[in-house]
Amino acid sequence: MSNKHHPYHSALTLLYTLIRKSIKIALSLGLIYLGDYVIKRYNSPVDLVIGLPLFLIGFVFIANSLWTITQMILSPSYLKNNCIFCNKHLK
Repeated sequence: MSNKHHPYHSALTLLYTLIRKSIKIALSLGLIYLGDYVIKRYNSPVDLVIGLPLFLIGFVFIANSLWTITQMILSPSYLKNNCIFCNKHLK
C-alpha cells in the first residue's frame, strides 16, 4: 500500500464503491424477483429447489453490499485499506 493516500482517494473510492454496490443491489433485486416468481409458480418441487436459492442469494448479496457501504462510510481505515488508487490489485 502506498504511503501517499490523499483525501480525494477516499472520496473517489467511496463514490466508486457506491456505484458498484448500487448496481449489485439492483441485480440482486432482480434475483429476488426471479426467485419469487419461480416460487409462486410452484408447479413442481423443482420450482422450489430453483426459486428459493435465487431468492436467498439475492438477500445475501444485498446484505453484503449494504455492509460494505456502511463500512466504507463509517470506517476511515477500511476505506484506506480498500483504496482503488493505493491498492492496484483491488480494481
